[in-house]
Amino acid sequence: MKKKDEHNNLTKGKENEHNTISTNTHLLFSKPPGINADTANHMASSIDRLKDFDSSKQSLWLKYSEEIINEFCALLPEFPKKKPKVREDIRCPEEALLTQVGCAYAFLSSKRREVAKLLKHGPLRHQFGLFNKPGFASIDDFNLSKDIPSQKDKIYEHLSLLISQPNPFIEVKKNHREAEGSSIYTITFKMKPDEIEQVHKKNLDSNKPFIENDTVLTITFNDYGKNDNRTSIVIDHCPTPFAENYTSESSYFKVQFELIEPYFQACQAWEPSDGIDHFLENAGRIVYILARMQPVGRGNSAIVEWMIRGLAQIKNIELGPFNPDEKIGWDFKAFLTPEIQDYAHWFSEKAFAYSQLKNVTSLGQ
Repeated sequence: MKKKDEHNNLTKGKENEHNTISTNTHLLFSKPPGINADTANHMASSIDRLKDFDSSKQSLWLKYSEEIINEFCALLPEFPKKKPKVREDIRCPEEALLTQVGCAYAFLSSKRREVAKLLKHGPLRHQFGLFNKPGFASIDDFNLSKDIPSQKDKIYEHLSLLISQPNPFIEVKKNHREAEGSSIYTITFKMKPDEIEQVHKKNLDSNKPFIENDTVLTITFNDYGKNDNRTSIVIDHCPTPFAENYTSESSYFKVQFELIEPYFQACQAWEPSDGIDHFLENAGRIVYILARMQPVGRGNSAIVEWMIRGLAQIKNIELGPFNPDEKIGWDFKAFLTPEIQDYAHWFSEKAFAYSQLKNVTSLGQ
């Protein structure tokens, strides 16, 4: 999903061990059904990810991904009645397994951890699939020109709109540095009143209420100009909250997965007569929430992709590679889109190069 300088990654990881903050970088993406491994370089959310790939491990990654998606599809109908077996070292909260989507995410997180160990993904291998404990958050920083050049223009365009168009649920603070010829913008996405109320009600009904926070995501935009190689962004995902009594665990993940569950169920209730766009809109809502939430330290992108491609496979929907013509990855699009419905529409229409129902003769192959 994201690219950062490896040295910075290691340094920040060590610093953050003392500051209860975890970094978040992701590696490879899976091969959708019907795509030959030779075209696997088109599987990433953007071509910027290609320089993250270890080509010697790509065929194994695709093999493991296909096996994981198939196993996920076989086990999903039994969730949550039958809990998935997950690794203890991913630190999955027990209450996360009370919903089907929570079981699905936990199962795939555990698999992401296994693959990281098998393929020796790094740095900070221990964070793959690891649920962020209270006080921990995922933080991503990118130099637009160096780290994500193919997405630079679209991301800059989205950021420019966010800072120039007033939105009651987005706070923008500007710090102009005349001597440097730059401006630093702090862009904070806030929850809407109905979203706050929805979370509050579920939180009150939970066994271990958590300290509520109306901030969804914060982006720090260091703007030297679109084509200046110093322009960068830092994306701060919200820390996992503490319980109200400041114990180590709360019902936070239980509540979050309960909020996602209706979209997850809608994907499973989908029928061909509904149209593929309807399936993808609900899938897009799942993607949007999980991309912004970042439940685990590292590996969220692969977990989410496995989930969506698995849901599609169950419904005999073939999803092509992510669409390079959009010039922005689905993850950055989620970070920079204020409205979930707008993102769901984009995901349905433009996230994939193509989407289609498998023909009858190909079923079961």
